[in-house]
Amino acid sequence: RQESLNFYYLLQTAIAKITFSYARLDHQGSSYSNGEPSSYFSRLGLIPTDPPVFPVPSPEIARQLYLRQSHPLDDDVLTRSLRAFTVEQYRESAEPADEYDGVVGISFDDSEHWFSASQLLQLGQCPFKWFASRVLKLAEPDKIEEELSAGLRGNLYHQVLEFALKAWQQDQTIDLSNEQQLYQWFLQAEKKLNFPSLPAWPSRRIEHIKTLKNAIQKPEFLPADSEVLALETKFQGEWHNLKITGRIDRIDRTSQGLTLIDYKTSSSPPKGVKNSEGETKIDLQLPLYEAVAAPNLYPNEIVHQTLYYSLTKGKDISPKSPSLEELNEVGDRLKEHLTKGSYPVQPDIKQNACEYCAYDSVCRKGDRLQRKSQSNSPISFLEDAKEFIGCLEGGPGDLATNKKYLEELL
Repeated sequence: RQESLNFYYLLQTAIAKITFSYARLDHQGSSYSNGEPSSYFSRLGLIPTDPPVFPVPSPEIARQLYLRQSHPLDDDVLTRSLRAFTVEQYRESAEPADEYDGVVGISFDDSEHWFSASQLLQLGQCPFKWFASRVLKLAEPDKIEEELSAGLRGNLYHQVLEFALKAWQQDQTIDLSNEQQLYQWFLQAEKKLNFPSLPAWPSRRIEHIKTLKNAIQKPEFLPADSEVLALETKFQGEWHNLKITGRIDRIDRTSQGLTLIDYKTSSSPPKGVKNSEGETKIDLQLPLYEAVAAPNLYPNEIVHQTLYYSLTKGKDISPKSPSLEELNEVGDRLKEHLTKGSYPVQPDIKQNACEYCAYDSVCRKGDRLQRKSQSNSPISFLEDAKEFIGCLEGGPGDLATNKKYLEELL
């Protein structure tokens, strides 16, 4: 009754003329549905009619109209726009990824390319991320460091520890956790890294010195029976017919064998490459150290353990080691991407790969990836069909017709 009364008073405000209209498309959340006219139309005895066709006011508006109508128009801008519009329509559809989504179909010649662990991590988490970085060679615009980013912090900690442990190798009576000594190593590291001028850095540096002091003081950082063999050591080798290169933060020799150590500034294990469920749970960096680095650097020694040491928590944060079968599956999958030239926008299910990605403006993942799920790809369909045929062959009854039909599809 209140709404009817308000509408009645609205009618009294018109002096000469009043026009009613309604939207034919009704916006519901993220989608549209057919709109319905208000009940007041029938209550007032009004019959909605189409509005008159107004003239197109400008070439820009004309292009917007003709773009969706494929209207012939001798206009270079419209021709290019129509091409881009067609590409974008396909990108937003449920059809399999094409060359505009990284599936270029051009085999990558890896015979002269050296892969680092971080490159393989990119390729294993989201193929398009590696493609944009290493093939298209896209990069973010340079920006001024105003805060201590995770990458800059990691470089600083690594450089300080390299100075500290090199000094300790020369003189093992040095107290690595001495704050005055750490302060000097910080200054050396900042100079070598050409460290940017950050707000209130002298005060903030003290906190970072305390963080490293805490990590160094833990017994796990430098066990009593450990001998520091090498620091920031470069290695090269081969894994799954891929040329691998990298750098190990630290290699220790113990009574049980070699310990390969990689420093991390995070408090949790790093994300790995995707497993069969699309989760970033397969660690690849430490297995590469053991399979490639150790045999090439110290071929006559055994590897006792490989670990990630958190400089924030001061403890070992290594994840569960992947099985040989999992590593073989990852190696085959990475080679397949390179051989087929297929680098689709396909991050892990939790999109961990997107957290520190510079290419979100290019891939434009969004909810369209749900439409382009793997179940829509031809490869997945063929695999499902082959499996179904296998079931038909062992099943009872006359299923020859279905079997024949699916074989024709394959």
